[in-house]
Amino acid sequence: MSAHFLLYWKYENVLPHYDEPQRPVRYSASAQYKRVEPGDELWFVSSPPGSDRLYLVAHLIVGWRGSREEAIQILDLDPGEIWDAPFAVIAREGTAEGRQLIDITAHIMSLLFEGGRDRLDLSSPLGQQLQAMRRLSPESADLLRGIWYGSLNR
Repeated sequence: MSAHFLLYWKYENVLPHYDEPQRPVRYSASAQYKRVEPGDELWFVSSPPGSDRLYLVAHLIVGWRGSREEAIQILDLDPGEIWDAPFAVIAREGTAEGRQLIDITAHIMSLLFEGGRDRLDLSSPLGQQLQAMRRLSPESADLLRGIWYGSLNR
């Protein structure tokens, strides 16, 4: 059974890429991808500094996981095109999707996580709480899937 993970991208790293919103997210790198397996789904969120808003910005279905160096070779990338981290993932063939900027602030308290703290604390900065990759509950994964694909069909 595949797992769904919520990951945080710093807003200053997200914003410059919105001049090409339909450019597919084909890969990502992070030290946290050690737990990720092919078939897992990654949901990326971001929040402007000092804001209590949370945005769903990208989705990736993992087709491959390995080292950053292997990903550079497989994708024929310049090393500067991929984050400097020990692990990388590549989207499953035919599943890479463009970025979006979907405000999910109204759904923050509906997001439940497995293991450890099961929900976000609105009294603390969102970015700090999401520094570690969090495994989503099946219900929360379904919620994000509905929001993501519902916004694509508008």
